[in-house]
Amino acid sequence: DLYESQWKDHQWSTPKNLGYFINSREWEGQPHLSNHGKTIYFSSEREGGLGNRDIWKSEKDQNGVWGIPKNLGPSINSNANEIGPYFLTDKQVLIFSSDRKGGLGKLDFYQSILEDNHWQNSKNLSILNTKEDNAGFCEGIQINEYFITESNTHRIPTESIYSIVLPDSVWLKTVQKPEIVKSEPSKIQFADISFADILFANNKWDLPNPILKSLTLLLQFLQENPTIKIR
Repeated sequence: DLYESQWKDHQWSTPKNLGYFINSREWEGQPHLSNHGKTIYFSSEREGGLGNRDIWKSEKDQNGVWGIPKNLGPSINSNANEIGPYFLTDKQVLIFSSDRKGGLGKLDFYQSILEDNHWQNSKNLSILNTKEDNAGFCEGIQINEYFITESNTHRIPTESIYSIVLPDSVWLKTVQKPEIVKSEPSKIQFADISFADILFANNKWDLPNPILKSLTLLLQFLQENPTIKIR
């Protein structure tokens, strides 16, 4: 289960279970709390997932109660294991590890970007991955510094923490949609209006219906030039 403890008066409060909305009868672990503290990402084996362990998300309401977790869906989760979520707020990118087919090793790092409130298909972070287990990710202290964990099973199984500097070009970017600029129609000049389409019947002054093109252009010309009078 997942618990929380508050740092108050220079000490940690008694751990409190996050409740039955967050915790199920199955395994829940590896939580990541957002910067504002109102969103939690975690891995769970609960029912309703796509595989063994999936990444889930829960939001805290205005009363401080965690809502029912939502599965992040097939763009993130697969029929394999997805663990160790970490959300980069300023980049809107979620980092996690998975042992799905097509990776470079056992557990690989993947990333997905949030666009228009939808997760895009996750991509393998090949720059970080090896033939061993790659899991455990968080931001470091310096600019563009991150901490990662890598296992080594050559002789004795061990896990080591590494510091690595990654350029911004590594992360997925939001696709910039082309800005549609509406061009204003060119204003009509009076000299461009021809009244040749006005043909009166003998001894008649009635205008045909529908309104002729020349009179429509005349109306637009007068609307664009309200100070001009025509006799």
